[in-house]
Amino acid sequence: MITDWLEHGKFSSAHSCAAVVVARAHAAPAFAEGTPLVGALDLSERRLCRYPGNAAAVTVGMSDRQVANIAGVPVPWQSGPHSWLYRAPGDGRRIYFTDSGYASKILIAQHG
Repeated sequence: MITDWLEHGKFSSAHSCAAVVVARAHAAPAFAEGTPLVGALDLSERRLCRYPGNAAAVTVGMSDRQVANIAGVPVPWQSGPHSWLYRAPGDGRRIYFTDSGYASKILIAQHG
């Protein structure tokens, strides 16, 4: 998606929720919050993705696209290429990814 944006100044093709989430996670640090690309990715996430997803269903070994399809959009300002944060009532989950984009560890914090 980032290449699509850089070549056309807009998203010229249809993209899935998973593609948007992965692109948004990989946009920083090259593209800061508030840049036109990041703004366009945020709008695409709101249009294409489920709110909320089910982060509790994520398991180690899933690809970042599988995680996005199941869990939806992570907290963008607390997520990046190697870890995504999800919040739900009473629970928070940080999912860590390998360099190749597969979930390698899941940390769960219970909130009371």
